[in-house]
Amino acid sequence: MHIISLGKDCCVSITLRALGLRKVAYPWDWARYTEVSDIIEVLRQKDTFQVESWKNLQNIHEYLPHDNPGDSHGMIENSFENVSLLEKYKRRFQRFFEHIQEEGTYLVRVGTQKDVPYLDELSQMLPHVKIVFIEDGPDIETRARDVLSSVFTQEKDEVYVFLDHMIKVYERHHQYPCGVEDIIETMKQVGIEEPYLGYLRDHRPEAMFHDKFELLRYVNEALKTKGFEYSVF
Repeated sequence: MHIISLGKDCCVSITLRALGLRKVAYPWDWARYTEVSDIIEVLRQKDTFQVESWKNLQNIHEYLPHDNPGDSHGMIENSFENVSLLEKYKRRFQRFFEHIQEEGTYLVRVGTQKDVPYLDELSQMLPHVKIVFIEDGPDIETRARDVLSSVFTQEKDEVYVFLDHMIKVYERHHQYPCGVEDIIETMKQVGIEEPYLGYLRDHRPEAMFHDKFELLRYVNEALKTKGFEYSVF
């Protein structure tokens, strides 16, 4: 199953993360002011679309605030993925274009009634994809959680739970430099168990971390060697 946020802002991604349903990142997860018409236009240009010309990358301050230098959210995300800004969004668009062709894909939009005609058009373009629309308004965070938890009833993903604990280690561990075994002992204290401790130990057991950003990159590398590609934010 793939669950893709269509904005209009980060509400959907935050809710999916809280429910343990967000595994990978897509282009509009943390964007703001996203219009469904913008997404339709991208889809129409799919075969010739150039990420470099994407309007959000042309005005990061306006549309992608977490990609502004120094943003704490962006620093964690970028350290974990360890790629350039452009490469990060190229990967997200590639993933988006691949997943909208697959069965079991959901598009989730928080927006207003003016979005409905565009969502209908999107549904016609992607007839095998399911669209979940949540109307914006008061208490949207609670309503979004209620709607999404009723649509997606599975338990939290185990790898997500591991990464959720890992962020706590990232934020609280201050004794650097340190080695893999030091981090594993800290992880045990926040409830992380096998096989994930083994994943970290097996990757490069001699590794040393001089700051928390090196630690986060190492965790991502270790997961990738086991076939997992997840997002932390």
